[in-house]
Amino acid sequence: MADESVDLAVVGAGPAGLSAAVTAAELGASVALFDEQPAPGGQVWRGLERQGRGGDRAGHDLIARARTTAGIRLRPATTVFHAAFEGADGPTLSWMDSGGLGRTTARGLVLATGAMERPVPFPGWTLPGVLGVGALQAALKTGGLVPGSDGGGLVIAGRGPLVLLYLAQLAAAGGRATAVLELAGPERNVGRLASRLPGALFGDPATLGRGVWLLAARALRGVPVHRGVTTLRAEGDGRVEAVRFTDTGGERVLPCRLLAVHDGVIPNTQATRLLRLDHEWRDEAACFAPVTDDWGRATRAGKALGGAGVWVAGDGAGIEGARGAGSPAGWPGSTPRAASGGCRRRRSTPGPRRRCGRAPASRPCGASSTPWTRRSIPGPASPTPPWCAAAKRSPPAPSEPRSPAAPSGQTG
Repeated sequence: MADESVDLAVVGAGPAGLSAAVTAAELGASVALFDEQPAPGGQVWRGLERQGRGGDRAGHDLIARARTTAGIRLRPATTVFHAAFEGADGPTLSWMDSGGLGRTTARGLVLATGAMERPVPFPGWTLPGVLGVGALQAALKTGGLVPGSDGGGLVIAGRGPLVLLYLAQLAAAGGRATAVLELAGPERNVGRLASRLPGALFGDPATLGRGVWLLAARALRGVPVHRGVTTLRAEGDGRVEAVRFTDTGGERVLPCRLLAVHDGVIPNTQATRLLRLDHEWRDEAACFAPVTDDWGRATRAGKALGGAGVWVAGDGAGIEGARGAGSPAGWPGSTPRAASGGCRRRRSTPGPRRRCGRAPASRPCGASSTPWTRRSIPGPASPTPPWCAAAKRSPPAPSEPRSPAAPSGQTG
């Protein structure tokens, strides 16, 4: 078993994890950066290095800095399966790669495990051939896989930016969706949207402009769009063969070989849950998220953990996207410095504090974050789902000090 000791361990090599690792290493800290994928980049920059310089320039630059900055030990294709805190000491991570088992002791721990697609339960959702839009996007980025048109081809049921982005990426790869079922959103107040447009235009014009471009590109490609879908059912014998739905024109049935669904993304809380960190229910996003302070530091039962503590970065703390995860405001210089237990060789100037889960300025003009499933699946009228009606915050943590594994899973 390989043993090592570092100032800071970072789990997840997406935009947030890369930014945290590079910032800490440039301040003089020794960093171990883990990710399950064979190359850094996370879901957003998956396969970016294979694209050459034609891809996202900011992603290329950050990945190159992570590979070349002294003090960073990059461990791709590695699964972190256990993390333990003993008294006031920092975390000890147990991991596995192709060479066997290893153990890393660190002063501080940054969890940057990113986001995951919100599960969308509906009749027939477990049939083979029903999958998430994010899974198709990962297959396209990793292996260049494009769905065929036989058997009805690909039907996409969802809403939000990822659906538009995947349609553009699919078209660039020579593919095409048979139809898009636009899941019904909340009623739009035109006056309210108009009042928010100036703030979005001046606060985040790049994101707003890209959204307009993606909508226009979808229209130009001539993909049939069924709006206001309120019910959804996958049908087939042994695998999905058709999708039955109700839109503004009534009930319809479309043949399909693949049905991709998407109802937004939520923080991936597997690692933070397994570490028994404090979580809270966020009504506006209809999901649980770790409780952190303005710098991203997490707690267990209201108290900081041993060593320099645990920090949650990027979409794992609240959906912000790659720009928010990797920006100086997202990871000010003093944060990785504190997370690594203090770096004696270089000093930093504290930057603006991180506001976890803040919405981009353009979000009020976009799709609602309220999940479609909340409006479409019969249930109580309470805005809080029944399985967490009594859980506005996490239950008290067990007294046993040992903590189970923190997997280095999906990254943002």
